[in-house]
Amino acid sequence: MKFTKVFIIKIILIFPLYSSTINAQPDQVFIDLVNYSASIDGYSSLCVKNYDDDKELTSLFSLLNELKEKYMLFTDDDYNILQSTYMKTKSATVSQLMKLKLNSQKSRCNNYLKIFERFDRKKQKNLEELEKIVEAYQVIKVYVLFTLFLLLKIRPFIRLIRKLLMNLKINQAYFISLREQE
Repeated sequence: MKFTKVFIIKIILIFPLYSSTINAQPDQVFIDLVNYSASIDGYSSLCVKNYDDDKELTSLFSLLNELKEKYMLFTDDDYNILQSTYMKTKSATVSQLMKLKLNSQKSRCNNYLKIFERFDRKKQKNLEELEKIVEAYQVIKVYVLFTLFLLLKIRPFIRLIRKLLMNLKINQAYFISLREQE
């Protein structure tokens, strides 16, 4: 009986972790987010006065790094692919805009503003999708801990579940603040 209980607990704990790493690859949501961000940053670096490229790059990749480390939504290799994708997309955007002479004729930037505003709206939708993914991850995590609690009937799990629920509220506030910054 005890062996069966321990076996079930191991399966409950290991399966979600194992399955999330098997399926880990840069999902289209992450690729789209990186591409939209890179395009917007490329346009902004040419057309927006006092635009801080490094701040936006750091903000994006700190978010991606948190998603990678905390939620295991993709691997280190996927993270590197996303960084590479960002650099390629941004340089391609800047190069195309320079061919259109936006770097020397800033007054022409307004002609292309609507395109990049549309990219920004799509980026916001991607951030909302990521928020849903993180919320789903949190729910699964709470479910696993609750199941363990029921199986083991151990008091420390109650504190851990409370912490996770508080963490979920903090993550929601973080995504809301990101949306407001944009």
